[in-house]
Amino acid sequence: MIDAYYELLTAADEQVWARAVDAWMAWEDAHMSLGTKSVVAEYDPMWRQVFVTLVVHYWKHAAFLPPSALLDGMPVLQGMPAVLIQGKLDVSGPAAVAWNLHKVWPGSHFVLIDDEGHGGPKMVQAMVDAIADFAGHI
Repeated sequence: MIDAYYELLTAADEQVWARAVDAWMAWEDAHMSLGTKSVVAEYDPMWRQVFVTLVVHYWKHAAFLPPSALLDGMPVLQGMPAVLIQGKLDVSGPAAVAWNLHKVWPGSHFVLIDDEGHGGPKMVQAMVDAIADFAGHI
């Protein structure tokens, strides 16, 4: 599927890639708004086109990383504190990814927000709390 979208987004016909951008953003809205509100309408057309093109480009090329690059590189971060905040309803970044990262990152803290997806007010509050905690240790 990602290869097909990539082809549509690089088409010479503006109407073809405009429809592809709209379709992708509808999908983004469906999964990004789980547990929160619709967000797609808030972005201007140029932003939408650039966003979709970048997301599809990086997905198509697996972020230009070998499959185990992130987990294999975690020993470098040993001792560095981290808070991994994850929405349980996030279908584009499943909780298992953050959980597996947490398991190999000594000193990390995992926060799962049960009723939010890829963002929302509870995740923002968890980020504010984590930043305040970090600031308290400086």
